[in-house]
Amino acid sequence: KIKAIYDEKNVATNLYVLKNGKISKSKFYNQTKEIFDINFDFTYFAKNKFATSDTFKVSVYEMPIILKMSANLHYPKFTHFEPLINKETDGNFDVYKNTKITLIIKTNNKLQKAELIFSYGNKILFEMLSNNRFKVNFIVDKNLQYHFNLIDLRGYKLENASKQISIISDNSPQIGIVSPGRDTVITKDMKTKLKIVASDDFGLKNL
Repeated sequence: KIKAIYDEKNVATNLYVLKNGKISKSKFYNQTKEIFDINFDFTYFAKNKFATSDTFKVSVYEMPIILKMSANLHYPKFTHFEPLINKETDGNFDVYKNTKITLIIKTNNKLQKAELIFSYGNKILFEMLSNNRFKVNFIVDKNLQYHFNLIDLRGYKLENASKQISIISDNSPQIGIVSPGRDTVITKDMKTKLKIVASDDFGLKNL
């Protein structure tokens, strides 16, 4: 809301707004002019037949947000999975226990503080890569939730929902006797063959 103060009543005043090198003019009465839905920077001044105001500037400032988030996933050795590098993500993960996650975020504003807060109370500070890029590493050993605590240089804080990390179950090895596969009667000193099959979703080290 812009208010022009002067003694005369019902005087027409022109408001001049300069945006991107272009100037627009609008007229108002009763000393007050409202501008709605401002999403751009501009300068302005007011003028009527009695006086011209100084020129003022309005700067639109965005609340801090995450523009882009990517992750590097280093899986535990038993999976034999290759690392997943620079994967764009929404911050929710389904991973195996002891997976190392590296989160890299890009923000719109410069930050004075950036940290990850876990549901069980721990906090991890981000490492600054540049003015608006940050990195954090952690190892997942249980199901958990987390959220970001990002505060920009003007003290504004990111409002964000919790993210979920879920542990994928690692199934136990399975073993079975395939042959003879039934009750068998043998005499003393006789030999018989046993066929045993063992399996695991990620392979067996020994049997």
